[in-house]
Amino acid sequence: MFFLYDNVASIQVALLASVFAWLFGGSVGSALPPVIPWLFFALVEAMLFFPQRHQGETTYEARDRAWRAMRKDPLVWTALGFLALLAIPFLNNGLCPICDAAKIAEGFNPKPPAPFLPFCVNRLHHLNVVLWFVTAFSCLIATKHCLAKHGQRTLLEMIVWNGAVLAGFGFVESAAEPGEGWTPLAGGQRASDFFSSFGYPNMGGDYFTTIFGLSAALWRWRYEEVRNERATSGHSSGKVHRGRFWRKNYLLVPAGLSFFAGLNTLSRASIMLVTLLAMLFFLHTFVSFLSRMDKARRVKRGALSLLVLGLIVFS
Repeated sequence: MFFLYDNVASIQVALLASVFAWLFGGSVGSALPPVIPWLFFALVEAMLFFPQRHQGETTYEARDRAWRAMRKDPLVWTALGFLALLAIPFLNNGLCPICDAAKIAEGFNPKPPAPFLPFCVNRLHHLNVVLWFVTAFSCLIATKHCLAKHGQRTLLEMIVWNGAVLAGFGFVESAAEPGEGWTPLAGGQRASDFFSSFGYPNMGGDYFTTIFGLSAALWRWRYEEVRNERATSGHSSGKVHRGRFWRKNYLLVPAGLSFFAGLNTLSRASIMLVTLLAMLFFLHTFVSFLSRMDKARRVKRGALSLLVLGLIVFS
């Protein structure tokens, strides 16, 4: 229960960011209004009442600190000003030359009431864009002011595990019959373009490439952290060693799933980028570990590393 109480803000940020990925990456406008505003208000509540406490800080002190920091942050006022600008098109609405061709043919004026101000031709589609920016700004402000360092790391881990679940869902969906899974809910997008919840290959590829990079970076961070713990605590039993092995390497699971998901989106940019990232991470890790090995182990691990590198390149 203490974990949940201490990480209310982290969970709300992760939930808002993750739900966007499940709702077709935010590309289907009709799927967002029933869900995203409620999650946004829950996040605002968490920002105001449940910011994470720094060491030695009470809940009331944490609230006061976060509130004062947000009031003084130029990012908050920039976000509010930008969202006010985005609100203008709801009142300054014009006609779509294609969608409203019948009305235009009847003599309706397609121009918005104030052509010199921002306008839109479809309020629902514009609401879709507004919700993108509301989510991005609110998550950024909450992460900056309401999360401690351990909360920011917990947030990143929740995001990469959500990506791993989406990748697994994509593999299952790929093995199912065409038209099953998320595809029928996306409003007529082609089933052949779908992987996981993404109906556009480049969108899914960009998402899984980002998740792979985050997972690999968090794995190195975690590996070095547990290794340093072992160095300070000395030798331990085999059972503890096995537990440490899992603690060091469990983030390779979302890294591996997101790597193959990036390839399975069939986005050419994703295939090139995720392969390049995997090679860079592998080479950096190999060079870092090489300096800690004796000569005999260097030869064995070097041969194994060349094999793994070849599998990455030709996968």
